[in-house]
Amino acid sequence: MSRPRTAERSGRGFLVPILALTALFTADLTATAAPAVPAAPADPIAALLAEFARHPHAHASFTEQTYSRVLTHPLTTTGELYFDAPDRLEKKTLTPAPEDLLVEGENVTVTRGTHSRSFQIGDIPRLRPLLEGLRATLAGDLAGLTARFALSFEPSDAGWLLTLRPLPGELQPLFQRMQIGGRDGRVQSLQIERDRGENSLMKITSAEPP
Repeated sequence: MSRPRTAERSGRGFLVPILALTALFTADLTATAAPAVPAAPADPIAALLAEFARHPHAHASFTEQTYSRVLTHPLTTTGELYFDAPDRLEKKTLTPAPEDLLVEGENVTVTRGTHSRSFQIGDIPRLRPLLEGLRATLAGDLAGLTARFALSFEPSDAGWLLTLRPLPGELQPLFQRMQIGGRDGRVQSLQIERDRGENSLMKITSAEPP
């Protein structure tokens, strides 16, 4: 399996700092000039996604805990994440057992050891909102997100939180809410509340550029 491009591994999505938005005001030096009117604040979701869109590649390490009613203890996994815009997403689990999940366009491939299985996203329609939510966010695709999700953004002293909730549709998605948290422009967590009372929390560590 080919490895994703790493030319811009400190890129957007899991890794990238969000540029501060500044307003520049120029005063008219004539005596009759009207006072400057402050610009309205930019939409924070649009600003965040616009910065994501400027960086087409991402690489990070993760530690994920999955909680389920069928498990007596959370399942902890570690590995690496890769993204190449517009639609290549890879989750490479390293522990407790190697597994590779690769999504390219409509194709999904899951590899465990020497066994590999491929299918189309359309074969499991309930999976589409989860994959499209992640890929559209990392690609900075605001139009794609608003077409499928209700979005909310919460800034705070501790950081920020972007929440995606699937819009009502014919098929019940595999998750009820996806929350992407960060600080100083870097994504630090991904929490997914699934149906059937299951949920997962992923802690993300940005990979440094070579």
